[in-house]
Amino acid sequence: MEQTQPDFQRIAQHSADIYFRLHFREGLAYVSPGFEAALGYAAEECLHQAQVFSQLIDGSSQDEFESAMSMLRSHAQPSITSVVKLRCKDGGLIWAELFGIAVENDVGDVVGIDGVARDVSEHLQVTELLSRHTHEQQVLLNVQRDLWSKLDLKQTCDLIVNESQRFLKADSCILLLTETDGITLRALSAMGDVTTKQLPQIVRIGEGLLGRVVQLGAPQRLEGRSVSGGQLRDEAGKTVLVAPLQLEGQVTGALIAQGNAVALGQADLKFLESISQAAAKAIDNSRSFQEVRRQASIDGLTGAFNRRFFESNLVNELGRADRLGYAVGLLFVDVDDLKVINDNHGHLVGDDVLRSLVKLLKRKLRETDWVARYGGDEFAVVLPGCSADQLELLAGRLKKSLATLKVDLPNGDRLPVSFSIGGSVYPESVSVTENLVAAADNAERAAKLAGGNRIVIHRSHLDRRQRSSGDSA
Repeated sequence: MEQTQPDFQRIAQHSADIYFRLHFREGLAYVSPGFEAALGYAAEECLHQAQVFSQLIDGSSQDEFESAMSMLRSHAQPSITSVVKLRCKDGGLIWAELFGIAVENDVGDVVGIDGVARDVSEHLQVTELLSRHTHEQQVLLNVQRDLWSKLDLKQTCDLIVNESQRFLKADSCILLLTETDGITLRALSAMGDVTTKQLPQIVRIGEGLLGRVVQLGAPQRLEGRSVSGGQLRDEAGKTVLVAPLQLEGQVTGALIAQGNAVALGQADLKFLESISQAAAKAIDNSRSFQEVRRQASIDGLTGAFNRRFFESNLVNELGRADRLGYAVGLLFVDVDDLKVINDNHGHLVGDDVLRSLVKLLKRKLRETDWVARYGGDEFAVVLPGCSADQLELLAGRLKKSLATLKVDLPNGDRLPVSFSIGGSVYPESVSVTENLVAAADNAERAAKLAGGNRIVIHRSHLDRRQRSSGDSA
């Protein structure tokens, strides 16, 4: 292989760029001072060692480098230009723009290259930063547009968390929102590699490290940390980004991203802050809409759900029952002689009877059960997962509790009240929604016509035969 020409060497010795001659079989035959300055390797560490140069090429650039070398060897082109990542001695990486021309032996075979590589990391970082900024603004605009089109609170929160995790490439993202007390935060949405154990169930603003970070109201990047069970824990190599959600100076939640310490930097924290600002108003709009919708579903006098909600939600309840394979019980509870109470004691006392009834029902029922005002003095109680036999037992317990109900009269006396109860079960006794409502309502009417203060449970003919057979056994 011929020696490096004096003019070439003179230029190389005074340049900050990396000049080199690479022999495909023998390795590097020459490196300039710029080689050591850029990569940290002294010439004696690299010269005349096969494969050293290829080992300096980062894995992400290997295919491109090998392809360029193949083009030279095959005489497809006399020179190559490529941008590759080079590994530094300290473990870092630089982007280098590589230019090389073929070196041939006496018979015309390409046996190496003369090359120069220029560090373009800073240029690419600026380009990447501009590209990221453009992409970030586009994501924020898209998210903001989508947020304003959503009024469902859960959908809003899921969109925020999903887009944050996707853009940041974080291991996981979690959104916490404040409860009505203004200090308790609960996780409403989470995406990515996050387990139930890691998911913060309850965080109180100002309590614990995470609660204090949220209380500060400013975005924080916490290295060597991860979130587990509502606590910030030490974990090497991990980073947690916390961006509080604020509305009119009040903390209303927090958006959290966690992942690799190298991957989540200050630029990512700025993005999380930007999206949290857009999220705070969108979530407030969703909450306001949810409250309006809730108020539209509530009976103003008693606090039970209204008839419109009952009719629409019962269909959904029975649909879930069909998918999951469980029964749904329905009771109708009617106040006996409410007109007499209104006529004798006034409508305020009658209203108090209705409110007291709903309050007692809510106290005695399970969390999954719900109460709706079906008519003036008639209330529907929906009981998911309740069979016909369980419905009779539950109705009996409710009647016993209702027997203790008394309301205060203006003269200081206490008025006892009785109730008629009717019920049916889907799909044991009836097979369609309309029949369930009609059967339970008719059963309640039958109880009332029989004198009131009693229970009637509707059963299908097949259900009654099976029950009779079981009783005789």
